[in-house]
Amino acid sequence: MPSRLTDEVWLRERVAAYASNVEIAAEAGVTTRAVRYALRRYGIKHPLRQDLADVAVAEYQAGTPLDQIAAKVHRSRTWIYQAADAAGAQRPPHHRRVSRQYPQLNDAAWMAARFDAGGSVKSIAHELGADRHAVRKRWSVTGSTVGPDSSPNDSARPSTSSRRPAKAVAGAAAPGA
Repeated sequence: MPSRLTDEVWLRERVAAYASNVEIAAEAGVTTRAVRYALRRYGIKHPLRQDLADVAVAEYQAGTPLDQIAAKVHRSRTWIYQAADAAGAQRPPHHRRVSRQYPQLNDAAWMAARFDAGGSVKSIAHELGADRHAVRKRWSVTGSTVGPDSSPNDSARPSTSSRRPAKAVAGAAAPGA
């Protein structure tokens, strides 16, 4: 008996009726992976999923907080970001948390002055109470030529050579012998 997944009309009817991949798989007697493959092959998208993405992107562009959007569409923040990126949406200014939380990081002159005074990414992060990765990321976004790469104090952990004891060489005398 041929699989119902080869019947594009039947598949479109089931998807239009908001049947999930699991339900379609059970009716067709195949796996959900086979259903996903068939839907992709015929270019069929679940309307509910696309409707949710459209709602999420519209709310996102309107500046609604991510937690509220996530609760409304029953999806994660990551899903919302991915839907917005797929739609080509720009992030609203208040969705750039680091920028809002630490406004100094948006000021290239302020950061350059700190680096010129001998500061490091680590010291600036400590001064602001921010994560040093946030400082480095904001510095790369501001695009200045002076900065963290020129500072030797940026490393937060010692190099691997100082953490490992030297290996004993065969035939060498033991220390203190």
